[in-house]
Amino acid sequence: MPEPSPIAREGRAAFAKQLREVRMHQGLTQEAVAHAAGLDRSFYVEVETGKHSIALDRVFDLAEALRVSAKQLVPDVPVGTPVEDWT
Repeated sequence: MPEPSPIAREGRAAFAKQLREVRMHQGLTQEAVAHAAGLDRSFYVEVETGKHSIALDRVFDLAEALRVSAKQLVPDVPVGTPVEDWT
């Protein structure tokens, strides 16, 4: 499988960061979110840490589990801007 592009890697990292922030803000455990979204906890951990990408269908499952819109989990990815500088 080919390596993801730099923008894909940045997008994955931003998604992971946003997912973690939303989960923690709601006071939920990784296990609770994974269960509510129908995911294995170990897979969820890999997604939340940016080690694994996730299918779009699962983004909607996670949004439903967290009771937020999918848009809230997928930040706009400014090309060429480090993840730390995204708002």
